[in-house]
Amino acid sequence: MRSTANAGRCYRIPAPPRDGWPSVAAGPADLEPEDVAACAPTASRTEIPRVDRALFRPSGGCGFISEFVACGMADALHPNEPLLFLSALAACATLAGQGFRTDRNAWPNQYVVGVAPTSTGKDAGQKLAAHLLARLGVGDRIGGRPGSGPALQDFLLLAGVKLFNSDECADLFKNLHAKGNGEPAGASLNAQLLAAWSASAGVYHRRQLKPDPKAAKVPASGWNLQATFCGWAQPGAFFDALSPDDLASGLLGRCLVLEGDPLSLNESGANLYAPTDALLDWGRRILKSGGRATFTGEDRPAPRVVSPADASAAGYRLDLLRKETKMRLDFETQGDHAAAAAYGKTFEKAEKFALLYAVAENPEAPALTVAGYEWAWRLVTSSTAALFERVRHLVARTDHERNVNRVLALLRERGGSVPVRELCRKFKDLKPADLQSALETLRNGELAEVRIVRTRTNPRKDLVLLG
Repeated sequence: MRSTANAGRCYRIPAPPRDGWPSVAAGPADLEPEDVAACAPTASRTEIPRVDRALFRPSGGCGFISEFVACGMADALHPNEPLLFLSALAACATLAGQGFRTDRNAWPNQYVVGVAPTSTGKDAGQKLAAHLLARLGVGDRIGGRPGSGPALQDFLLLAGVKLFNSDECADLFKNLHAKGNGEPAGASLNAQLLAAWSASAGVYHRRQLKPDPKAAKVPASGWNLQATFCGWAQPGAFFDALSPDDLASGLLGRCLVLEGDPLSLNESGANLYAPTDALLDWGRRILKSGGRATFTGEDRPAPRVVSPADASAAGYRLDLLRKETKMRLDFETQGDHAAAAAYGKTFEKAEKFALLYAVAENPEAPALTVAGYEWAWRLVTSSTAALFERVRHLVARTDHERNVNRVLALLRERGGSVPVRELCRKFKDLKPADLQSALETLRNGELAEVRIVRTRTNPRKDLVLLG
């Protein structure tokens, strides 16, 4: 019988000092056996910061968001407040569309990701948002996850405002830097989401990525296209795909990531995903105030410009900008470049959320307030801290470490033994040298070994998890 002593163990290169990260990933030749020995997961030893739940239902305003969360919590069979909150943000951004911007040219589009196990109410918010937008007559703004980058850009250029939903989005963040034949299917989609984020505050020019007979119907460019992305991912698939380098650049730095609640039961939940009259009224007010206008092609939007309500709000915003600058400079001085990059979008995201707060609070006369900025800043900084600390402590810090953990995960999934030939097929996205390096690390750390298994035909090499 195979030993299962390693079933809960994970590979971990010793943590670097808190004031810096290694610039080059360590390889097996640089490590001693004790350095790569398996260790218990660090979750029990490291307290991961949590986002304050009061932020999910802002008091003193933000009526649309609070009403959306309350509606979902009352209706869902398995209510999950953080995930409903993310759907509320996505729905509000989609309703606001191209009708609002701040005086600093921040637009309402958002990228939000909820991380939760399956069957914990992940789809309740998305379905409520879809029903709401359809009831309000803007159901054409709802889209599923496009299959490719070209599809995303064409959908967006044709619609002007689009909400892209994805049930499993972990692969968007997996192996983002892969090359050649190993390039993941989500890579071009990832690139187009990045381009769409930048285009929200400027002009987007269509890229002819491949011949398309329908290209004549798609505008060549568009102004201030509003793409909002709302995706869900399971914790294992999501965190196993990440390293701190992914926080430093790319799509993840533009996302608001929240972890969902454990499974809960609402015995009176009807699972109808039907918006209440109050929620419909909030949606109508946002659309009437400016959200119904859409501009595609060469048309340039003329949105409502939302400015600080008073001198206090303007001063508070400037203080936040200075605070972000100082925070990034402090991280750079300490040599913690990953942290500096992870917090690099703090003010930009806070400005967008402050705009959503203003639109959700008073659609007819939106204004940027101190309360809105305070809420937005707390939301962005606390969610970034929670994600960054989890990535720093609980998941792979380098591509090499991630490759080792992927092999270990496959061994556990297969009961402790995998034929080497099958292993090579399973990880064909890796370069042979990278896979060999991962296997060497497992052998040096006495986590696994290659054994010859006799069969009726030819002997077979298996990689076996050690006890």
